Amino acid sequence: MKKSAILVFILVAALVLPTFIGIVKAESTTQNMAYPIQTTKTWDGKWTSPTEWLDAMPSNFGTNAAFRQGYEFISGDTFVILEDIIIETWDNTNDAGDYYQIGIDCAFPSTDTAPQATQYMINVTGHGSSAALSWFRGNGATWIATTAPTTFKWNETSGTSPTTATTHYSLELQFDKTTLTQPEIGLYIAYYDAHAGGYGLQAWPAASAKNAAANWGDIPYSMDPIPEGFNIGIILALTSVAVIAGAVVIKRTAIPKYVTA
Repeated sequence: MKKSAILVFILVAALVLPTFIGIVKAESTTQNMAYPIQTTKTWDGKWTSPTEWLDAMPSNFGTNAAFRQGYEFISGDTFVILEDIIIETWDNTNDAGDYYQIGIDCAFPSTDTAPQATQYMINVTGHGSSAALSWFRGNGATWIATTAPTTFKWNETSGTSPTTATTHYSLELQFDKTTLTQPEIGLYIAYYDAHAGGYGLQAWPAASAKNAAANWGDIPYSMDPIPEGFNIGIILALTSVAVIAGAVVIKRTAIPKYVTA
């Protein structure tokens, strides 16, 4: 067997084996299955077409926000695993204090209750052309500013989508998990609506979890594309049991999309 084929097998096994043999330990009781991305993303900050993000697992949070996420496995001279995320908020008022936050735990599963060096926090403040990006890394007690990886992609804008026909803000982002962490991660997703009378802070799994990665959501992985029906409608409440069962019992007739670098 060629060395490249062996490396592909090892990387794919690292992605999915813990889920299928039942040893995945969630950082919290909340999970969102990562399915292989099938559709090339445009990275313009919104749904470019009505089908662009249907290959990613949906989850709603708070009262007016949702996100979808999945992964890309790129094979070539080197092997790369990318995490693709879109966050949508029903907010359509442009306030200077509006912000998104994305926490990444690179030491899954974690028991940390304060930000550690194995955890990152991404902040995007504002909207459209005035949106500003900041990256932070834990130091054992708090978050300190750090430099964003050169491979990091993001864009924020407003538009409509299959999630809601009303014009609203959304953020697309992609980070290279290969340079940050192991395949399985803990994730924290939040949006703050600063508008007077707005929705305030909404987060997944919970706003109180921001600084405690032990309470962030678990992102297990499936080799199969997202099952039909899972990608329709954010409103459905998907429990961790339902998500894992869906990944295990669906007949495995498809393989991940491999993209040649």
